[in-house]
Amino acid sequence: MVRKLTLGLIPVLVFCAVSYVWLDRPIALWFKANLVGTWSIVFHRLTDLGLGGVWLIPAAAGAILFRWQQVRAKTDRAELNWRLGANGALFLFASVALSGILVDLLKGIIGRLRPYELFEHQLYGFAPLSLDWARTSFPSGHGQTAFAALTAFAMVFPRARIPLLLLATAIAASRVIISVHYLSDVAMGAYLGYAGSVLLAHQFIAHGWDLRQGDWSREPKN
Repeated sequence: MVRKLTLGLIPVLVFCAVSYVWLDRPIALWFKANLVGTWSIVFHRLTDLGLGGVWLIPAAAGAILFRWQQVRAKTDRAELNWRLGANGALFLFASVALSGILVDLLKGIIGRLRPYELFEHQLYGFAPLSLDWARTSFPSGHGQTAFAALTAFAMVFPRARIPLLLLATAIAASRVIISVHYLSDVAMGAYLGYAGSVLLAHQFIAHGWDLRQGDWSREPKN
């Protein structure tokens, strides 16, 4: 799995390079000039679903609550149900948090200028080793969070994976649409969020922590 995801990173990097040269600026300028009215309101609301706290706080609370309910369960079926819920909530928290830490580190090291600098000062490029908001565009944290969280949900509820990943795509795309990130920022953030959740899911399952809700075919170990 690590090898597959590493190989998958190559086309993402190629796309980001192509986008940096030919796509990022014209797309950013087009949305800046054309996003108005109702659609602006919709995408500004949608983008808030990419905030880490939207997922981390409920996941942490859910992991504690579900584990407590597991301990108090009166039947084997109820105990399994709460156990799966606790596993899933912990998995969601870890997925968002771990890839989020990586993205935050990369942001400061790479120091890519946000579209704001293009709009206001006609600047485009990089200023490495910066913690200034206007210089932490790559990768997109909202893109990472959306894909980490909703990929985690897709692992827990595999039958809903298509609408979940479509929602993740919409949240990530909103960052480009409202002109706070470039397309390549979002592409890399989305990939890191997705890859982190997939890798973590394999680690959970390898250690006996079943994640799939509604699967009673086998008893998880934890």
